[in-house]
Amino acid sequence: MNLVNQLQNLSTSVEFVAAIVGAIVGSIAAGAISYLMQRQMLREDRKKRKEDSAEKLEAAALSLFFKLQACMNDLRTLADHVVDAQAFAERESWDLWQALIPIPNLPPIQVFVSDDLATLVRLKDFDLYNKVRDVEVTHRSMIDSMHLYLKVRSELGRAMGADISGTHSVSPLTAEDQRRVGPMILETGGLAQSIADTVVDDAETAKDAFERYNASLKALIGHSFTIEYVRRSELKN
Repeated sequence: MNLVNQLQNLSTSVEFVAAIVGAIVGSIAAGAISYLMQRQMLREDRKKRKEDSAEKLEAAALSLFFKLQACMNDLRTLADHVVDAQAFAERESWDLWQALIPIPNLPPIQVFVSDDLATLVRLKDFDLYNKVRDVEVTHRSMIDSMHLYLKVRSELGRAMGADISGTHSVSPLTAEDQRRVGPMILETGGLAQSIADTVVDDAETAKDAFERYNASLKALIGHSFTIEYVRRSELKN
């Protein structure tokens, strides 16, 4: 009888221990599965954040690229326009303002936002950073100057009774006309000369900054672009 009781007690103890061991093993297995799932989720989350960061960087880098390209193209177009006017004025013995026709549909001013400029900070090329900021300022200044030139030259044309809708305009002036519009001629001529004094250098600065930034794109986003220049006058031929 004692032997039977002992066997029953042993059986109960074994079942109890087995239950405890099973519970522990089950808990460990569940914990391991949860841990592995969390690790997988963390890896996927890190991968997604990295991809999102790369996409954001590429978007900002390309945004600045196209804005710089627009600045360069605008300034080169204006420089071509001014150089052509200077050549015409010299050939015809005119003042520059007589040959420099205003451009009615001027391009918009480009604004470089913080995300654009952050790409330059990432490059740690602060000389390029300063050049790019200079391009932004000179582009805005030149567009503003051309808007002002359009205004003052149009006012001068109306005051002189000249038609400035054609390619060039010349209006004969009497002594009275000269006294009346002389200050306007000085203002218009001074503004035209001020534009001519800086626009070619501004265009070259923009071109240099654009090319340097394009070369740096490879370090930022893994590739750069092939650049080909065409003078605006060549497009008409």
